[in-house]
Amino acid sequence: MTSPTAPSDPNLKPPPAGGSNWDLGDSSVRNRLTEDITTLQANLDALPLSPEVTATRRKLVNLAIQFGKSLIRPTGVLQPDGLNFGKWFANLEEIGRMVMENQFFFFFFCSNSTYEKIGRAVILASIHESLVAEILAIPACFLMYGRLMMKFNSPSRAAQMYIWYKFWSFKIDPNRHNAGIASALQDLHSEWITINVVFTIDSFLGFVLQVSVVDSGAPY
Repeated sequence: MTSPTAPSDPNLKPPPAGGSNWDLGDSSVRNRLTEDITTLQANLDALPLSPEVTATRRKLVNLAIQFGKSLIRPTGVLQPDGLNFGKWFANLEEIGRMVMENQFFFFFFCSNSTYEKIGRAVILASIHESLVAEILAIPACFLMYGRLMMKFNSPSRAAQMYIWYKFWSFKIDPNRHNAGIASALQDLHSEWITINVVFTIDSFLGFVLQVSVVDSGAPY
């Protein structure tokens, strides 16, 4: 059996604090980073730790954390009242897609300890400082997310109907770019996901029925 190969560039250096030659927006750089992390994790799982592997891991983790933090939007930082939870959720999806294994990384269990180190740093940077102490000791990203979701999103029929009405009343601005319209609809969908709405045909019919009853003025 052959041993796992070393990361493609064992001397990969993270960008200096004052700047970098790395273009983190370049998809080829992102793909290279993903490949190196995957190969590095194979080494960690199969071989004893060595100073070289430890140093390489530290460099890759620091680079990925920097990239992830650069994608946190000001509007995507979770606030103490949780009112922007949907925007925070959507921002985490974007970071998951761009930096981690997939867009749902933060919401499910991950066995890759390197990605976990990256994800913990990113999720802590994506929330208001007053929320950090509440999740700092939690060992996994998806558990951190779960704690915050439970704190701010106890599912209720009223919350579900509120978002349904936002869909129902959605209007297109003819002067708005198509990408902006699509983004607005995706934000509404993200809001639904955060309150655990699984949109089946039964869900759809239930929403339509409830709205129709309200609009009809019927006494039931």
